[in-house]
Amino acid sequence: MAVRSNWRRWTGIALVLIVAMIGTAASWAAQRTYEQRSAAHVMDLDTNDLSQAINTEIQRYGDMLTDVAVAIGAQRDLTAADFAWITNTVSNRRLPGATSLDLVEDTTDAGVADLQSYWRRRGAQDLTLKPATTADGQHAFTILRRSFDGRHREAGTDQFGVPEAAEALRDSRSYGGFAVSRAYVLLTDRTLPVSQQQLSFRLAVPVYRTGNQFRGWLTMGVHGHDLLTTTLQAQTHGATAADLFESNGARVQTVAAASANRARSYPRSLDRIRRITIGERTWTLKAYPTEALLHEARQGIAGTTFRVAMTINALLTLIVGLLAGARNRAMSKVDAATAALRDDIERREQVETRLRERELELQRMVLHDPLTGLANRAGLDARLAELVGQDTRIALLLIDLDGFKLVNDVYGHAAGDTMLTEFGRILRAGVGTGDVVARLGGDEFVVLITETPDEANAVAAAERILAGAAAAPVLLGDDDQITVRASIGVATGRLADTPQELMRRADIAMYQAKHLGKNGVQVHDTALTSQDAEHPHPSKI
Repeated sequence: MAVRSNWRRWTGIALVLIVAMIGTAASWAAQRTYEQRSAAHVMDLDTNDLSQAINTEIQRYGDMLTDVAVAIGAQRDLTAADFAWITNTVSNRRLPGATSLDLVEDTTDAGVADLQSYWRRRGAQDLTLKPATTADGQHAFTILRRSFDGRHREAGTDQFGVPEAAEALRDSRSYGGFAVSRAYVLLTDRTLPVSQQQLSFRLAVPVYRTGNQFRGWLTMGVHGHDLLTTTLQAQTHGATAADLFESNGARVQTVAAASANRARSYPRSLDRIRRITIGERTWTLKAYPTEALLHEARQGIAGTTFRVAMTINALLTLIVGLLAGARNRAMSKVDAATAALRDDIERREQVETRLRERELELQRMVLHDPLTGLANRAGLDARLAELVGQDTRIALLLIDLDGFKLVNDVYGHAAGDTMLTEFGRILRAGVGTGDVVARLGGDEFVVLITETPDEANAVAAAERILAGAAAAPVLLGDDDQITVRASIGVATGRLADTPQELMRRADIAMYQAKHLGKNGVQVHDTALTSQDAEHPHPSKI
């Protein structure tokens, strides 16, 4: 009987081991299939995100160039100092790969000396034009330049001497819009060692004077490798490598290469290709998996394999448990209870994190306007309570948009919201870090300026706001560009002042500005207070 019992026991164990081996083999077969599917899915997502991000980045560069070109074109007598002031607002922190922002003007062989003399009189004293040899005697010189990458880049180079740059400039002028060049090594990079040179491309938009008279171009050089590498890191976190290509007839040219870390061995079915249309050019994006991506996919499969193995081990554990007795069963229950306790603790921590995030979001909503993201009445009042009556170096600018009701009536409330949002952006760009920009409701805004020594500085700040609004018209409807106009009342702080009194004085000054013709600045004085009592406020239109 003992022999028969042992035989049955070992037969059962052998059967379980056979089932375990079959299950393990099936698990590994499923692992390989799922591993490739998982990697393919990640490649699809990363490639789509990457192609969209590159398109968005280049389009954003084009929009920025267009905005700066409009501001430059609005200057009747542009100087080097004007160019430096206008371009100073362009930050290179959000321009990966950008090398410089250039103002380019064209002339003939006979006009080179006059053009050089003209710009030296307007602040570019060190400008020396270096004409290249061209078949038609036409030149396009870099007149003014702002470098983004910290390298000194001299102006005066002739862009028509570079076929790729010349083609982009002529394309931009011919159809009056944004153009992208073919890839080439920038003139300013050709002095570097060959190992440090990289292919780049040039973006160009035309600059027009008032009256739609062509003046020149605003261009930006972009290092292709830097742009692609930065975008790859932001979108895929190093999981994907990629190259950008452009076809010029039968010739395929590399625009940017960032595939040095691609995996050495993998199924070629994981490669992905996307087409990206930039301006008048079409680029081909080729994406490849990296070892990090393949490792991540294998890690996911390892979890599946682990669970299958645990199921098989559970069967074996069951047999061992029947032989070992109650002790092992009790230990298993303790382990299960410990795991459940850990899960419960993790869930509680997740709930607490979400509650803290929600509390911060509610606090932000209480103090900010939901449309523009500016401070609301409550947020402004809190800051006024801290400063008014304590510090006389403050000024309150009460701003009311002129003609806003007509915008809502003609274009609709959605267009009105667009105008309010864009004007809020202009206000944020025109104030200091310690200042407060708020929307009180409707088309009424407030700017609380701190550290302002006198009324003249406060008026200058108000005039900068009107100038910024004039230089950035808002696109409404299909193609209507509307310039934001506003009346601004200015009141400066006094000792023993109250927030209500300061607001009242700014309100009186604002209505006086509307009464005097709108789109202007008026400073409060005691005469305005008496006039306000004698004459009712004009209606807002």
